[in-house]
Amino acid sequence: MARKKRKKTSKDGGFFTFLGKALGAVSKGVFKALPLGLAIASGGAIFIGVRDALYADPFLAIRSVLVEPADALSAPQRTRLESMLVGQNILTADLKKAAQDLEVDPGIQTARLVKNIPGAVNVLVTRRKPMAFIRFSPGGRYGMISEDGVILETVAPKDATGLLIEAYEWGMPPQPSPGGRLKQKGFHEAMAFVKVFQNSALARREILTKIMLDRIGNVSIVLGEGPEIRLGRKPQERFDALGKAAALLEGEGRKNMEYVDLQFENVIVKQKRGAQ
Repeated sequence: MARKKRKKTSKDGGFFTFLGKALGAVSKGVFKALPLGLAIASGGAIFIGVRDALYADPFLAIRSVLVEPADALSAPQRTRLESMLVGQNILTADLKKAAQDLEVDPGIQTARLVKNIPGAVNVLVTRRKPMAFIRFSPGGRYGMISEDGVILETVAPKDATGLLIEAYEWGMPPQPSPGGRLKQKGFHEAMAFVKVFQNSALARREILTKIMLDRIGNVSIVLGEGPEIRLGRKPQERFDALGKAAALLEGEGRKNMEYVDLQFENVIVKQKRGAQ
């Protein structure tokens, strides 16, 4: 009697075999991941504990505030800064806010606070330097202004000494306001010209006494007692022409000139009415 042939078993074991393998793989993954998760949780707890201990450590309390240069802050500014920082934990103290508080003063251009662990903060201050005095109306008060166009303080006309700037056509309020920043055309070009002038040979013979700025950015200057010298919107580009025209200002004829125009290739000299 012939034996019955058995059916061949599927190589993949069928659906249940596949399911068993899948569950086994997931179980292995879970058991492998479990120690890692415990390690992460333990590490996080240790980190939080160390952090809290450092934040509470009196050894890390700020005890001194060192200002550089030493005279960069007034006595009230230094007192206020110390009241904000001294006693605070150096790791959590808000140095950025303290710097912003100092920079509210228009005289301070930048303030950078650096942690000096364990208990000191270095304060690096850059103060704005006065460049000139500017006013926006005839007879109005002058504003002491820095190179980057910030009004530092206001003074009466009798107290404005040195380089004067007149900007009567800008439509500004009659009186400058401390902390105000100028962005009008011509101002920064004029300041760039001043720096070039101060480093030139011409500055050893002539004094730059006044700058006039109009509403569209044209720059005019006065050397000594005059006359007015018109340089246009790009005064630096006319500096060579100014050096050559300086010879015109020598001698008695200078007082008879109303203005000298250097904006174009040909120098224009306008004589005062009635001058010979």
